[in-house]
Formats: sequence, structure tokens, C-alpha cells
Amino acid sequence: MTGKQFEWQLPRLKNGKTKDMTYEAFQKISDRIASKAGAKIIEFSPKNSHAKYTKWQTENIFKSRIKSRLDFLLEHSLDLDDFKTKAKALNLAVDFSGKWATYRLLDDVQVRNTRGRNLVKSDPERYNLDRIEAHLKKNTGMFSVADVVNQYEEKIETIKNDFDYQVTIEPWQIDHVTTKGLYINVDFGLSQHGVIFIGAYKTDLLEDGNYNLYLKTNDYFYFIDMAGAANNRFMMGPTLMRQLSLYNGTVPIAKEKVISTIDELTEAINFLASHGVTEGGEQLVRLEQQLLEAVQEAKKRLKALEQKIRDLNVLAKERIVSSNERTKDEELEQIKNQIASVKVSQRLLKGRYNETISQIDEYQEILQARKNKGK
Repeated sequence: MTGKQFEWQLPRLKNGKTKDMTYEAFQKISDRIASKAGAKIIEFSPKNSHAKYTKWQTENIFKSRIKSRLDFLLEHSLDLDDFKTKAKALNLAVDFSGKWATYRLLDDVQVRNTRGRNLVKSDPERYNLDRIEAHLKKNTGMFSVADVVNQYEEKIETIKNDFDYQVTIEPWQIDHVTTKGLYINVDFGLSQHGVIFIGAYKTDLLEDGNYNLYLKTNDYFYFIDMAGAANNRFMMGPTLMRQLSLYNGTVPIAKEKVISTIDELTEAINFLASHGVTEGGEQLVRLEQQLLEAVQEAKKRLKALEQKIRDLNVLAKERIVSSNERTKDEELEQIKNQIASVKVSQRLLKGRYNETISQIDEYQEILQARKNKGK
């Protein structure tokens, strides 16, 4: 149509593999047209809800699932026999008969065993027999098989439902709904109007008809310009979040990652404490150190968020005295929304930080009381 050479985009990723961006773009355009016409769209995976997607994602990434179970077993087993018994309970087959340990998920479609050396390229020996035995010798405490299974399942449930941003959109922002997800109206400036597809696995329908979207920082979405493909583009999760919240005035929630870290570590420490591991065990010492580091990170983030609010207020003042009246109101509204969003994140993190500090102080008092009683 234009006489120009067609550019097929195959960028190389950091891991050395290539990604067919052009194919994905055409697929999204095709799906939009097909969904509007009521034609069938090929489903590659059960991703027609947020809950189903997280389950699908967790169950199909073999290496990450195997590593997750191994790391958990290393902290909650006393010796190799105990390790093997609990591995079986977590549906993980282990084989130490060869030079390299091999693992296989028994509750998944995994057919071939995965060698331990392939789980962490930077440390291939990490999950081999000698390293596992050395690690287990440092552990203390007794954990029943049932308790370990329940605790691991709770941990996975928490991780898989995590997100970086939550933003609410209203029905008028939606072009149309399909079983695969939502096509959402998005504008760029005055002239560009198009739609972006959000998979149903990233959405929840609310009782009032609005939708909550759950976005990750590294998510990317394809903007389809209704006037023509020349202006089609990819948009990252944070950018989309800001665009959508700007339209309806809702305040997006940015979840600080350190909150998830603190929650996971606190839960793990409480589990150990409930089974009598309160001091002397290497696994508890490691967790306590990690928690203290996470608390320090939270303290740094609170300072950074406070500084960000100050910087945004300074920027708002600069825009107020700006002579460019045409863009002033729009820019001020964007800054106002950013400040509100950062304040929400700050409030959530500050609450979790204070709660964790209080729990640590309480925990230390209990340990000191036990020591004094022992004397």
C-alpha cells in the first residue's frame, strides 16, 4: 500500500532468544476484528480469568516450581530421608543416583526429569546431593509432613496473586468484552484514539460494574490505532496505568515489592516459631537476617517516597507559574494523581513497616524472657 519495505521486528532479548513482536502485533489486530464480528478466537491456555491464569502460569513453569519446592524443603527438613519424604508429599520426585541430581513434578505434565545443574546456571551445584546434605545439617526443629504441605501451599497462593499496580476502570472506558479479556479505549493527545487488549487473567469484575486491573511493571500491551496501523505501538504497564487513571480520576495503587518480601519472611518465621524453632537453628537465623534487611529496605523506600512527594509538589508549583496556559491544567492534574498514588503507596508501606517493627520488638522480648527464665 505504501511502496515501502515491510519491517518484521525480531528483537533479541537479554537471554539471547528472539521475540517475534510483529507476529504478536498481527495476532492482536486479528483477535480484535474477530472478536467484534463474533468469530472464534483460538485459546492457547486457560487464561479467561485472573485466578485461572495464575494457576496456569504457576503449573507450567517447571523450573521455577521445582526451585520453589526445593528451597522450601531445604529449610524444613532435618536430614536426607526427611527431605525425600517431604519431597514426595509435595509431589516432587528426586533422584540422587547419578552424578547430577534430577527432579520431576508429579502433579504436572512434566515428562522428562530436570537436572539440578540446570536450575541455577550461576550455581549448578546448588541442588546437588552434597550441597543439600551440608545445608540440612545446619537445620533444627521438627516439622510434620502435613504442616509442611499446608505451609507451602499457602506460600504459593500468596505469591501467585501478587501484583505491582492495581487500577480501577469504569464501563465507559471499555470498547467491548470477550471471553479472553477486555478491549479498552485509550487516547494519545488529541488525534490518536485506539484500543488496548487486557487479558481476563489480569482483571476482576466488581459488583458496581467497574473492573480492577492488576498490572506488573514489565507487562507490555499493544495499542491499536483506529485510524491506521502507522501509529500502533507497545505500551508498558506503568504507562498504561497512568493513562487509564487519568481518564476517570481514580487513584492507582502501586504495591511496594518490599511489602511482599516482608509478608513472606514474617510468615516463614512464624511457621518455624510455631514448631518450636525459636533460636539456634540456622534456618531461623537466615530468615531473621533477611527480615532485618527487608525492614531496612522498607525504611529507605519510605524516605524515597517522601522525597518523591516533595519533588512532585515542587514540580506542581513550577507548572502553576508556567506561562503555557494550554497544557498547565492537564499537567497539574497528572501531577496531582501521581502525588495521590505515591501517598497511597507510602501509607501502605508505612503501616506494614510499623507493624513489622512492633512484631520484631515483641519477638525479641519473648526470647529475652525465655533466656532469663532459663537462668
